[in-house]
Formats: sequence, C-alpha cells, structure tokens
Amino acid sequence: MAKTRIAELGTSFQQVLVDLFQEWLEEGMSGPRTRNKPAGGSVSKTESVLIAQFLDFWRNPHDPVDAKLGELLAQVLEVRKRHVKDRRKATA
Repeated sequence: MAKTRIAELGTSFQQVLVDLFQEWLEEGMSGPRTRNKPAGGSVSKTESVLIAQFLDFWRNPHDPVDAKLGELLAQVLEVRKRHVKDRRKATA
C-alpha cells in the first residue's frame, strides 16, 4: 500500500518518511486530536525533540559527518527498498 501511494505521489520513500515525521511532530504539538484524526496517544515532548532533531539533521547537515550519515541512511533505505521489491517478486 505504501509503495502504491509513493508512486501515486511521484515522490521518494525518503521524502514520505520526512513528511510523516513532520506530520507526527505537528500533530503532537497541536494538542487534542480532532474527530478526523485516529485515536491514540500524542507525541511526548521528548519524542517531539527527537523528531525535530532528526528533521534538522536530514534537511540541514551541519558538518561532513552529518552529510555522510545522511548519505548512508539514503543508501540503507535504497537497499531496503530493493530487498522488499526482490522479496515480493520471489513470492509472486
């Protein structure tokens, strides 16, 4: 389902991940949930800080180590994407 949605949006898995983190962060800081939002716990202050730090790291590498870690994460996500694709082909 996620791959279909990503294809429909014409985006990458990485961008969807960043968008989900951003949405999670915004929902956690917005207070009570509306009736259109699913029930569940809100994001804690600690989780909000962690998400904000991750988004800052992902979008704005501050030094060569951040840039290298971002590249490695992107490579890991790409390998995972290929692995899932290969696994689905094998079970089809």
